[in-house]
Parts: sequence; structure tokens; C-alpha cells
Amino acid sequence: MVDDVFYVLQSCCRRAISTSNINSVLALLSGAMNLLSNEYQEALQQKMREPNLGTKLFLGGAGVHKTGTEIATVLNNMDVSSEYVLKLRHEIEEQCIEIFPAPADREKIKSCLSDLGEMSNSFKQILNAGMEQLVATVTPRVRPVLDSVATIGYELSETEYAENEVNDPWVQKLLHSVEKNAAWFQPLMTTNNYDLYVHLVIDFIVKRLEVIMMQKRFSQLGGLQLDRDIRTLVSHFSSMTQRTVRDKFTRLTQMATILNLEKVSEILDFWGENAGPMTWRLTPAEVRRVLGLRVDFKPEAIAALKL
Repeated sequence: MVDDVFYVLQSCCRRAISTSNINSVLALLSGAMNLLSNEYQEALQQKMREPNLGTKLFLGGAGVHKTGTEIATVLNNMDVSSEYVLKLRHEIEEQCIEIFPAPADREKIKSCLSDLGEMSNSFKQILNAGMEQLVATVTPRVRPVLDSVATIGYELSETEYAENEVNDPWVQKLLHSVEKNAAWFQPLMTTNNYDLYVHLVIDFIVKRLEVIMMQKRFSQLGGLQLDRDIRTLVSHFSSMTQRTVRDKFTRLTQMATILNLEKVSEILDFWGENAGPMTWRLTPAEVRRVLGLRVDFKPEAIAALKL
């Protein structure tokens, strides 16, 4: 549908421009905008409005892949439409420069073309909403594994730390759940869409992990364990998407850095003027709170810090 619609629009625009009649071009552009913003946009969104769409993804059987393919196709159409609108705008602009030299005519065309640019943004907004809807159906499948992290202890002895290195307590289970419930969309989506999809899943995971970790108590080895866990997550998710994921985990990484400190005052080696290239995503209050998670750090030492 997408290729056909834009091929027809492209052909009509070329024909209108070839008449050298500014009113014909403006009328055609107005009609194109009306089509894209109404019937076409409605057709794009129709599938995502089906009831119980998320449930169908996890019923089992051949219908699951069919539903997944249909959803991915809808989202792909939104992504491609956003790109095609900009290409159409650029082509019309190039052709009109040659045909309509009068400044007044060019200004009228420019005004219409700016609407096409806005239409591209509109498609992106619809895409984001559709992608969030999809992610909302997938994340409940991942959440049980995430919630189980709340039962994992981080007040580790050397023996426990060594044991975790051999038998990972939760990270691999989480990654397996992501692969099982989310990664199968990869061959069905455009690269741009799959990257967006993965990043939204990461957002969900990171937000939940931050809440869970803020409720724990840590030994220094526990802080080292958290650092190892986060590095494993970053490495795996980096392999799933072409866009960088490291910034998504910055707050968790900074929490791990704090929990790895030898003593409370060491935070000053990384704070303020000593931060170097590091940009702190944690507020001073959050830094104090994270320091307070260490079982061996004294509250009075934390309170005395000047951050």
C-alpha cells in the first residue's frame, strides 16, 4: 500500500508541476496533504486499534507469528511513510525551483511543503505510539524475571561473589526472557523500528532495576557484582541494536561506581571539578541515598559530605 500511494502521489505531483501552473500545483499539494492526513493515516492505524492485539501475540501456535508480522508491517509502514514524505517533499522542491522562479510562487509552494514536513513528524508520532503499545504487551512477559531480582542479595562475601561468577543469579534469565518474548521481532521490522523497539524495552528494564536496586543493601563486593551485572546487560543489548545503549544504563552504572568505593569520601574524587568527562545523572540527594545502601558506610560520614 505504501509504495503504491507514494508512487501515485509522486506521479501526480510531477504532472502538476509540468503544467507550469502554480494553482494546479498548490491544489494538488493540498489534495495530497488531505489524503495523507486523513484516509491514509487512518488506514495505517487501523490494525493497531484491534482489541486484544497483545493477547494474540502470546496465544501460541501459528497465529502468533501471523499477528506479529501484521503488527510489524503496520509499524514498518509508518516508518517508511515518514521517510517517503520527506523524499516527496525534497523532489517537489527541486522541481519547483526550476519551473517557478517568481519569489511569490516559491513562497506559496514553500508553505505547502512545510506542511508535508509536519506530516512526516505526524507519522513518527503515530509510530512511537504504536511502538509503545506493542512494548506494553511484551514487557509484562519480562516483568516476572525482573521482579525476582528483588529477592537477590547484594551483601556478598568473597565466597558468594565467586559463586555468582559461576552461577549468575538473574542476568542471564532476564536476557533469555527478552530474547524469547521480544527479539523475535527483529527479522520482521525495519532496522529503525527494531532499534526503537529494543530501546523502549530497555527503558522499561532500566526503570524497574533502578527502583529495585535502591531498595537493597550492598557490601563492596555487592557493588562490584552490580557493576558486573550492568556491564553484561550493556554488552548484550549493544549486540541487539545499532544505536548506542550505554547512555540508557548511565544511572545504574553510576550507582555501581558509588557502591564500589573504598570509603565515603572517595566520591569527591569523581564529583564536581573532579568529574572529568563524566556527567552525573544522579542528583546529590540520590548520591547520598546510594552511599547509604552500603552496609559499612556510616550515616554521619555521608551527611558530612559537601556535594
